[in-house]
Order: sequence, then structure tokens, then C-alpha cells
Amino acid sequence: MPFCPECHQEPDLGARCPLCGLFYRERRCPECGWEVFPRETFCGACGVELGSRALAQVHAPMLPAGIGRRVVATCFDLVVLVLITELLQVTLLPSPWVSVLIGGLLYYGTFQARGRQTLGQYVLRLTALTSERYPLKLAQSLLRSLLGALSWALVIPPLLALRDPQRRTPVDRLLKVQVYLTP
Repeated sequence: MPFCPECHQEPDLGARCPLCGLFYRERRCPECGWEVFPRETFCGACGVELGSRALAQVHAPMLPAGIGRRVVATCFDLVVLVLITELLQVTLLPSPWVSVLIGGLLYYGTFQARGRQTLGQYVLRLTALTSERYPLKLAQSLLRSLLGALSWALVIPPLLALRDPQRRTPVDRLLKVQVYLTP
């Protein structure tokens, strides 16, 4: 049964919890793949102890996002990033390069972790998940943000994504990440 990972509410309508805004997830046993409830400690099918090993997959019908929508979301996020770096530079960090690096990693890295979205992704209804549709962990999201920033500086990744059937950039293919159009 799908559930909200934050408040454990069961789905009403749509793919996201109306209280927390997170995607509903399904929890499965890592040994046999049997669906288990959020607070179960043992699998009902094979009896293995679950603990934190149970996998929570996003439960929503999703399609890979097109490259045009992803580029527009990135441009939107770059405007937000400029505002964040200006704020950091005026208040905390005197160096513009340090404020861009820290602001970018904080903005992209933290907002995309755990199935959440950046502001541009929210507006254009995009979500970055693993190719198995699991939410990105914080370290995975930070690494994707850093490698993505380095590769987008070359302007080649959007062009290479046009040749990929799932419209993934080289960084997304390397890290096994897919950007989905959310319902």
C-alpha cells in the first residue's frame, strides 16, 4: 500500500501527499520484493528482518521529461541561483566563486534530495529520481549537482541528451538518474 514517507498518510488523490508535498512511496522487502507496510519490522512473505533495509520506491505513473522542459527549468533555476549567490555574497561570503559554489550545491543538492524539487522543477513539474524511481540521497544529489554544473559549462550535455532515447545527459546516465515529468 503506498504511503507518505513523512506522515505515513495513505494516498488520497494524485501522486503527492497534500500535507507534506512528498511523493507517495511503496515499501518492498529487499530479499523477495514483497510489499510491506511502513512500520513493519519483518517481511510477511519470507520473514526476513527489514529494519531500514526495505526499499521505498516512488508510487506514481511517470514519463521521462523532454530536454526542452529540462533546459527551461535549468534556466529558471539559474536565475534563482544568481539571486541566492548575490544574497550570500552580500551577507556571508565575500568571494563570488565561493558563493556560487556553495549556493549552487546547497540549492541544487538539497532541493533535489529525497524526492523534492528545485523551484524550476516545481514550476515545470519535473522530478529527478534514480532510474529505479527511488528518491536521490543527499550525497547522490550533491554529486549530480557538481558534475552537472561542470558538464553544463561545456554546453554539450543538452546536445548529447537529444540522442538518448530517455533524454538523459551523460551525468544522469553515469549516476543512473532519470528526470521525470510528474503527474
